[in-house]
Amino acid sequence: YRKRTGERHELDLNILKKGRLRIGKEKSTVDYFIMDNPAISRHHADIVTHDSEYYIVDTHSLNHTRINNRLLGSDIEYPLHDGDVVTLADEDFIFQIEREFH
Repeated sequence: YRKRTGERHELDLNILKKGRLRIGKEKSTVDYFIMDNPAISRHHADIVTHDSEYYIVDTHSLNHTRINNRLLGSDIEYPLHDGDVVTLADEDFIFQIEREFH
């Protein structure tokens, strides 16, 4: 959930099954394209999954990535939890996990 615009982006699980969901402003190389924020790097961060758990990896972005205001180092997988505030450069996103109930 992108706080500034109210936009919701559902993670494509098929992409995640292949390894990574790339986030950034280089339309031709990312899976989630952010075009209207110049502070976002061309390839800012990746979301990866292992055993139904989600992680975010900063990919040497110029303006950094944070989880709940905690600055992340590059190339390290940090766990994501439901409700975490993920900040890419100066833009906040809320990570939400929607589970299906049968």
